[in-house]
Amino acid sequence: MNAVAFLIRLLGGLAVGIFFYGGLWFTVNRLATSRYRALLLIGSFGIRTLVVLSGFLLLIERRWDYALLCLIGFTMGRLVVMKFMVGRRVRA
Repeated sequence: MNAVAFLIRLLGGLAVGIFFYGGLWFTVNRLATSRYRALLLIGSFGIRTLVVLSGFLLLIERRWDYALLCLIGFTMGRLVVMKFMVGRRVRA
């Protein structure tokens, strides 16, 4: 595995993780003021899951080492969202 492939998978997993956990943060903050809570929750989960699975399928290419790099990047995305979003509120 070369360095470019390593970096692409790691950054791709990071981007997907930021999208997933950032979307989760946004959804949870909007639940209190939403009129259609169930639709928001289920719709958000479906879209986030679809994007994550699609991103992983594009990045992994049936290789376990690529899958591991994507998962590491995904976990790093969670840490990034926790670092920058904890304690913040969505502006209405």
